[in-house]
Amino acid sequence: RSGRARALSNLEVLGPDELAVAVGNGGGGSEEEEGAGPCLEITELSRMFLGGPGRTAYQAALVGLMYVGLLAYAQVFSQTLAAQLMHGVPKFLLAVIFSVIVVPLSCAELREQINVQVAMSLLRFAAIFIIVFGAMYGIYKDPIDNGSTTIAPPYIAEVKYVDPSGFGLMFSTVLFSQLFQHSVPGLIHPLARTHKVKAPQVFGAALMTTASIYLVLGTTCSMYFGSMTETAINTNFSEFSWGLLPSANIDEFHRLSLTLCTQLVVLFPGLDTLSVFPLIANTLGSNLHSASPSFKKVMRQRFGLKISTRQTILFWKLASSVPPIILSLVLTDLSMTFKFAGIFGIYVAFITPALLFWKSTEACKQNQVTPKTIYSLAFFSNLCFVVLVLVVSSVFLVIVVYQIVQAYCS
Repeated sequence: RSGRARALSNLEVLGPDELAVAVGNGGGGSEEEEGAGPCLEITELSRMFLGGPGRTAYQAALVGLMYVGLLAYAQVFSQTLAAQLMHGVPKFLLAVIFSVIVVPLSCAELREQINVQVAMSLLRFAAIFIIVFGAMYGIYKDPIDNGSTTIAPPYIAEVKYVDPSGFGLMFSTVLFSQLFQHSVPGLIHPLARTHKVKAPQVFGAALMTTASIYLVLGTTCSMYFGSMTETAINTNFSEFSWGLLPSANIDEFHRLSLTLCTQLVVLFPGLDTLSVFPLIANTLGSNLHSASPSFKKVMRQRFGLKISTRQTILFWKLASSVPPIILSLVLTDLSMTFKFAGIFGIYVAFITPALLFWKSTEACKQNQVTPKTIYSLAFFSNLCFVVLVLVVSSVFLVIVVYQIVQAYCS
């Protein structure tokens, strides 16, 4: 920690050598050396290039985004259990069940479990495949589950192909689903320099893959379910019949297989939150602890409480995990939650990276340091593109805020 602190202290001078490290031209060591040089997180870069207010704004947006994300996971869990297992159960009881499971996990020291994450990833792909296949099957074989009045297939619901009123929700949901920019420094830092060169292509391919999956899933489900599409698409499968009437002549093996498929789709998002929520809450608690170095001193001077570092960390982890669960009792609209996530996400994903690129490029030119790095790309790494990102993101921010206000006023 002392070495890292000294490195940051030197970097704040923003001399030529330090700038080279900050923008990625230095500190890389040999081609095979991993994690050479200090790992500068976005928060630290914001302080260096955007000053104290820039760092505070980024931290506030990131904390807000994580809180909203935790709220969304709490809502998904409650909706999943209410739709499938606990019809008519009070929301308070569902929140208590969720709290009993995730709050202790959020306060524990979590370690990465590769096998568990791989298994959950496989289940995610299986659930997505079943949803897409179910919607496509319904279009051609199932007029029951979407209430279609069409006599012959395809049973496509009446839905607007373009609906401007849904832009805010669409953009916020996409942003929430694809947001990873704040994790990039930590993901890249352990890599050898030869592997870091491939980072833009790797992240681009990852975004294209997930975006393609979301597009296919969203398009097929909206075409089939139409206005019946729930805010959490998995709940549409709680009573999915696969076009079969209760009296249909089908063997038990196929009936059981279809039941297992629908149960996986309905229950998996809720179960998935049990593993994801503690990870996010744990990270948020650690970040809040790091951002409040004088907390123990304040508690001792103002309230006469002597608390240990362990108790301080526990406090912040409780402060991260409990409020979103309480809010989920009042705020139950998942689509509105995604819109709020969009507000914070725009600043984290678009505005901050663009401003950092702009300010770091100016600082490099003033100190006669080349701003070009191993990550630079001909099209994206220029100020014209940065200005475009800032303008477009500002317009999107206005649209999202307007639609949130409109929704609350209507």
